[in-house]
Amino acid sequence: MKRKTTLALSFIVLFGLSSQAQFTVDTLPTRPQYNVSIHDPAIEINQSNGTIHYGGTDGVYTSTDQGVNWIYAPLVRSVNSDTVSGKTIEVNQANGNIFAGHNDYGLWKSTDGGVNFVEIDPNGSEVHHVDANGTVFVGNYLFTDGNFAGRVNNGIGFMNNVVDGPYGRLYGIREGFGRIYVSNDGGTTWTLKHTTTNDVKYIGLKSNNELFFTDEFEGMYTTDTSFTAPTLRTGARILNGVNANGFMLFVRGLYSCATSMDFGTNTNGYSSGEYSTIFNGIPYPVVDPSGNDDNLDAYNGKIYQTSSTGLVYVYQAGAASINENTLNTFEIYPNPSSTFINISSEQSISKVEILNTQGMVVMNSSNATNINIQSLITGVYFVRVTIADNIFTKRFIKD
Repeated sequence: MKRKTTLALSFIVLFGLSSQAQFTVDTLPTRPQYNVSIHDPAIEINQSNGTIHYGGTDGVYTSTDQGVNWIYAPLVRSVNSDTVSGKTIEVNQANGNIFAGHNDYGLWKSTDGGVNFVEIDPNGSEVHHVDANGTVFVGNYLFTDGNFAGRVNNGIGFMNNVVDGPYGRLYGIREGFGRIYVSNDGGTTWTLKHTTTNDVKYIGLKSNNELFFTDEFEGMYTTDTSFTAPTLRTGARILNGVNANGFMLFVRGLYSCATSMDFGTNTNGYSSGEYSTIFNGIPYPVVDPSGNDDNLDAYNGKIYQTSSTGLVYVYQAGAASINENTLNTFEIYPNPSSTFINISSEQSISKVEILNTQGMVVMNSSNATNINIQSLITGVYFVRVTIADNIFTKRFIKD
C-alpha cells in the first residue's frame, strides 16, 4: 500500500544550515521476491515516458504506470543458468534499450522494454552510463550500442561513474583513487582534472558551468569546469546524489540523508531516527554504504530512491519549496530547555504532541504554554502540532 505525507519542515540541520523544506514522500509497493540480504537495488527511468526499471534480487522489474503494475525479467547467467540481481541499470534514452550489470556476474541487454534480457558479457560488469550518442560505459571499457564486439578499453581503468557534462563533455570518476576525469571526445581519451583527498563518491552537473562532486569524508563541493578552486558546500559525508531541477537528494550512508531545494546551496539533513517521525511513520530508506551507487534517479521533477527494504521512495518538491515567510508557522521557546517549553503561533493550535526519535508519542498537551517536560530524559524530541488540519513538526532538545 502506498503511504504519502506532505509536511513543512524546519529543524536543526545536520549540515549546519537551515531552510524551510516542503515536499512529499511517497512509497511504491514492495517488489515481489525481493531479498534484503543483497546490496541496494538499482533504479533507472526512461526519461521519454517515465518507465521505471528496478533491479531486484533475481532480475529486473519494469513498470510503465509509475509502480501500479510490474513485469519481471530474469537475468540468467549462461555459465550455469543462475539468476542474479540487477545491481546497475542504464537506459539508452534514444532508443529505449536497457542494460543491466552485475559487478561479479555479467552484463545483459533488453531491446523490448524490459520484457526479456539477453546476456552480452558473462564477466563481471557494472554499467554506469549511456551517453547521448549511444555509447555504453561499463567498468573499464566502452562500446556503441549494437556493437558490443567493437568494445574498447577506456585507457585509465575501472570507472565508477560517468555523467554527461556541458558542451559535449563527459566526466568520470575512479572512486578509490579519488580521481575525476574529463573527456572531450566521447570517452575515447580521458584527462585527469582533479584528485580528492579521500574517495570521490559522486559527480553531477549543476549548470553548464558548474559541477558537484563529493569527497567521501570532507563533503560536497561545487566547482567550475576548470576545477581551479572547488568550494566546499557541506561538510558531511555524501555517497550519492541526484538533481531534479534544483530539488536534490543526497544519500549520506546507512543512517542519514539530506535534501536541498536550491541546487545544494542550503541543505536539510536528517537521521534515520528522525525520518520516520517527520514523515508520519514512513520507514527510513535504508541504504548500504558498501553497496552500489545506482539507487537514485529523477524524472519529471521527482526523485526516485530504492532501498534495502525493497521499497521505492518518491520525493517531490512542493510549489513553495523555500519560503522564508513560513519559517515562523510556530516557534518553540526556550530551546533547549530542561523544564518547560512554550509554543507560539499566529494561528490557532488544535493539537500538540511530543515524539521521540523513534516516532513514539511520549506526551500530549491540551495547551501550548508551559508544557512541563521535566519527566523526559535528556535528548532530542519533536513537537508536532496541528494547525487548521495541517501538521507541522519541529525539533527541540531536552537538556
